[in-house]
Amino acid sequence: MIDLPKMTEAQAYLYLDFVAFRLMGWEVVERMKHHPRSNAAKRSLESFRNLIGEQPPLDAFVAAAMAGDPVHLLWPEHLRAEVERQINTKVPRAINEPTSEEFIRSMHEGGRTDWVLPDFLTNHGRVA
Repeated sequence: MIDLPKMTEAQAYLYLDFVAFRLMGWEVVERMKHHPRSNAAKRSLESFRNLIGEQPPLDAFVAAAMAGDPVHLLWPEHLRAEVERQINTKVPRAINEPTSEEFIRSMHEGGRTDWVLPDFLTNHGRVA
Protein backbone atom coordinates (compact mmCIF):
# COMPACT_ATOMS: atom_id res chain seq x y z
CA MET A 1 0.00 0.00 0.00
CA ILE A 2 1.25 3.48 -0.85
CA ASP A 3 0.85 6.13 1.84
CA LEU A 4 -0.70 9.43 0.88
CA PRO A 5 -0.49 12.71 2.75
CA LYS A 6 -3.46 14.52 4.24
CA MET A 7 -5.04 16.58 1.48
CA THR A 8 -6.86 19.83 1.09
CA GLU A 9 -10.42 19.58 -0.16
CA ALA A 10 -9.34 20.68 -3.64
CA GLN A 11 -6.61 18.01 -3.69
CA ALA A 12 -9.11 15.38 -2.49
CA TYR A 13 -11.38 16.15 -5.45
CA LEU A 14 -8.41 15.89 -7.85
CA TYR A 15 -7.53 12.58 -6.18
CA LEU A 16 -11.12 11.43 -6.75
CA ASP A 17 -10.70 12.17 -10.46
CA PHE A 18 -7.31 10.46 -10.43
CA VAL A 19 -8.78 7.30 -8.90
CA ALA A 20 -11.66 7.27 -11.40
CA PHE A 21 -9.19 7.66 -14.29
CA ARG A 22 -7.00 4.83 -12.95
CA LEU A 23 -10.00 2.49 -12.59
CA MET A 24 -11.19 3.35 -16.11
CA GLY A 25 -7.67 3.02 -17.50
CA TRP A 26 -7.30 -0.47 -16.08
CA GLU A 27 -10.69 -1.47 -17.46
CA VAL A 28 -9.65 -0.33 -20.95
CA VAL A 29 -6.34 -2.21 -20.75
CA GLU A 30 -7.96 -5.41 -19.48
CA ARG A 31 -10.76 -5.28 -22.07
CA MET A 32 -8.30 -4.63 -24.93
CA LYS A 33 -6.62 -7.97 -24.26
CA HIS A 34 -9.69 -9.77 -25.61
CA HIS A 35 -12.02 -9.75 -28.58
CA PRO A 36 -14.79 -7.20 -27.84
CA ARG A 37 -17.51 -9.86 -27.93
CA SER A 38 -15.63 -12.48 -25.95
CA ASN A 39 -16.70 -13.71 -22.54
CA ALA A 40 -13.40 -12.46 -21.11
CA ALA A 41 -14.10 -8.90 -22.34
CA LYS A 42 -17.60 -9.10 -20.90
CA ARG A 43 -16.18 -10.26 -17.54
CA SER A 44 -13.76 -7.34 -17.56
CA LEU A 45 -16.57 -4.87 -18.16
CA GLU A 46 -18.69 -6.52 -15.46
CA SER A 47 -15.80 -6.28 -13.00
CA PHE A 48 -15.44 -2.56 -13.77
CA ARG A 49 -19.17 -2.03 -13.31
CA ASN A 50 -18.94 -3.74 -9.91
CA LEU A 51 -16.07 -1.47 -8.84
CA ILE A 52 -17.96 1.63 -9.94
CA GLY A 53 -21.30 0.42 -8.60
CA GLU A 54 -19.80 -0.25 -5.18
CA GLN A 55 -17.75 2.93 -4.98
CA PRO A 56 -18.09 4.91 -1.78
CA PRO A 57 -20.22 8.04 -1.44
CA LEU A 58 -18.47 11.21 -2.59
CA ASP A 59 -18.43 12.77 0.89
CA ALA A 60 -16.88 9.66 2.44
CA PHE A 61 -14.17 9.52 -0.26
CA VAL A 62 -13.28 13.20 0.14
CA ALA A 63 -13.23 12.95 3.95
CA ALA A 64 -10.96 9.88 3.85
CA ALA A 65 -8.60 11.52 1.35
CA MET A 66 -8.44 14.72 3.41
CA ALA A 67 -7.57 12.63 6.48
CA GLY A 68 -4.85 10.75 4.56
CA ASP A 69 -6.70 7.45 4.98
CA PRO A 70 -6.47 4.75 2.27
CA VAL A 71 -9.60 5.21 0.16
CA HIS A 72 -9.65 1.63 -1.14
CA LEU A 73 -10.86 0.62 2.34
CA LEU A 74 -14.14 2.39 1.57
CA TRP A 75 -15.06 -0.31 -0.98
CA PRO A 76 -16.65 -3.57 0.19
CA GLU A 77 -14.07 -6.00 1.54
CA HIS A 78 -14.25 -8.38 -1.43
CA LEU A 79 -13.20 -5.56 -3.82
CA ARG A 80 -10.53 -3.83 -1.73
CA ALA A 81 -7.49 -5.73 -3.00
CA GLU A 82 -8.43 -5.11 -6.63
CA VAL A 83 -9.22 -1.43 -6.04
CA GLU A 84 -5.94 -0.98 -4.15
CA ARG A 85 -4.01 -2.65 -6.99
CA GLN A 86 -5.61 -0.48 -9.64
CA ILE A 87 -5.22 2.78 -7.70
CA ASN A 88 -1.59 2.11 -6.79
CA THR A 89 -0.33 0.57 -10.04
CA LYS A 90 0.33 2.63 -13.14
CA VAL A 91 -1.80 1.76 -16.16
CA PRO A 92 0.58 0.26 -18.77
CA ARG A 93 -1.01 2.27 -21.60
CA ALA A 94 0.16 5.92 -21.51
CA ILE A 95 -3.02 7.44 -22.95
CA ASN A 96 -4.98 5.85 -20.09
CA GLU A 97 -2.47 6.57 -17.28
CA PRO A 98 -3.41 9.80 -15.45
CA THR A 99 0.21 10.61 -14.51
CA SER A 100 1.50 10.40 -18.09
CA GLU A 101 2.26 13.44 -20.21
CA GLU A 102 0.20 11.93 -23.03
CA PHE A 103 -2.88 11.65 -20.80
CA ILE A 104 -2.51 15.19 -19.46
CA ARG A 105 -1.98 16.58 -22.97
CA SER A 106 -5.10 14.79 -24.24
CA MET A 107 -7.11 16.16 -21.30
CA HIS A 108 -6.00 19.71 -22.10
CA GLU A 109 -6.63 19.25 -25.83
CA GLY A 110 -10.12 17.99 -24.97
CA GLY A 111 -10.86 21.14 -22.99
CA ARG A 112 -10.19 19.81 -19.49
CA THR A 113 -7.60 22.47 -18.70
CA ASP A 114 -8.21 22.19 -14.95
CA TRP A 115 -6.60 18.71 -14.87
CA VAL A 116 -3.35 19.13 -12.96
CA LEU A 117 -1.74 16.61 -10.67
CA PRO A 118 -0.80 17.63 -7.16
CA ASP A 119 2.92 17.03 -6.56
CA PHE A 120 2.26 13.94 -4.45
CA LEU A 121 0.54 12.24 -7.41
CA THR A 122 2.98 13.01 -10.21
CA ASN A 123 4.82 9.71 -9.74
CA HIS A 124 2.11 7.84 -7.84
CA GLY A 125 2.04 4.10 -8.29
CA ARG A 126 4.06 1.01 -8.94
CA VAL A 127 4.96 0.07 -12.48
CA ALA A 128 2.74 -2.71 -13.83
